[in-house]
Amino acid sequence: MRSRVLSLVLTGIAAASSLASAAKAASQDAPPFGNIELDLSSREYQALLAQHRVHSLTSDSFDPIMAAGKRNLQWLDAINGARPNGPKLELSTPETQRGYPIDAPTRSNRAIVNKTWTDLTGTLPAFITDILLHNGAFITELPIADDEFLADIRLVDRVYQQASRWLLEEPYLDYYGQIAGNDVRGYYYLHNTENLEATLKAWSTLGDARKAELTGWLVGECVNSEGLGTACGTKLASAIRHDGNPWGFHQGYADYAQQHWNSYFDIPDSRSDVTWTSANPGTFSIPFRDPGRDDVKAWLADNIQDEWRWKTADEDWHLVLAFQTTGSDDEVTHVRFEAGATPHVNGIAGNEITMDGNRNIGEYTSRWTIRHEYGHVLGFPDCYLEFYDTAAGEMIQYQLDVTNLMCSRKGHLQQRHYDELKRVYFKD
Repeated sequence: MRSRVLSLVLTGIAAASSLASAAKAASQDAPPFGNIELDLSSREYQALLAQHRVHSLTSDSFDPIMAAGKRNLQWLDAINGARPNGPKLELSTPETQRGYPIDAPTRSNRAIVNKTWTDLTGTLPAFITDILLHNGAFITELPIADDEFLADIRLVDRVYQQASRWLLEEPYLDYYGQIAGNDVRGYYYLHNTENLEATLKAWSTLGDARKAELTGWLVGECVNSEGLGTACGTKLASAIRHDGNPWGFHQGYADYAQQHWNSYFDIPDSRSDVTWTSANPGTFSIPFRDPGRDDVKAWLADNIQDEWRWKTADEDWHLVLAFQTTGSDDEVTHVRFEAGATPHVNGIAGNEITMDGNRNIGEYTSRWTIRHEYGHVLGFPDCYLEFYDTAAGEMIQYQLDVTNLMCSRKGHLQQRHYDELKRVYFKD
């Protein structure tokens, strides 16, 4: 997860014509925790907050939210502790993953988070309000059904996540403002506009609202190439005055904008230890250090091999972890567990996967995370975006494809992953 910001600058964009904005963004006040996955759970936010000593419940407008969010997790632990053999309550499950679609991005700032909290607290059942907001004693026998209870406390958990994220990122708003030039929505919308050439060439016949919409997208393509602060709006207006329409302006930036988009899905750095040949085209074999624990070994194999397989009418392909006990850390992919760590890989196509040693590897978040992080081992970047809109005073967050394993916790392996792996690794 943490590798995306630098990998975008150093790899995917490196082949294109202009790096000014991205290079500047990567060098100025980047947050020490790197790129934060958009789907992080509250337990993961807690680990990040503790690791970076953010928020001590001393003096902040988010204090009530942070206190309630912490008690919410403690209460859940108390309830589950009183059910040694009963059904456990989980805040994060495959079914509860929200996704952040590119055409419906999330917007956040202090005012938005506080309003969401105020609106929510007026709707919570009295017994939840008493415990979370007024420090009432935890109860483990719930007066409502589990599903109904979970629906309420997941809303509390969600606002806690929003507040936690803002507290982590607020000191780095200048940095997030600098990387706003990576916003790919202009390319996305133009690429998906039917009859784009005819539409742009009929510029004079379009209504003001349509012109404004297209202008924003066209400027976005220009910014992807030339960076922020390059007067893309002025250049667009000049092109329209000269040509009568913006089709030529679009053509001048379309190739770069597409390269920029593709950089979120293509493998920029490959591995040298993969075996995938025409002699055995259905098997993709790659070494992995034996973790020395049967439960961890089974967890690795079950999750990674389950996710990284592709079967269609024409293909029957699967990845196989070739566990071995030899080889240095620099040579062989391995997993290490560090208490409170944010899961990450030490770079695109790296060999070290770090997982949070405090988390139960059987939980959904751990199972999904190892599947996602192994994508980085294979060379895939993250495909979600977050930046600060300085004009609106809001953080903007979205995933390029919520069905993609490297973009979202709602996602899985796709044909695109398989095709890219084949392009990079398959040997005749």
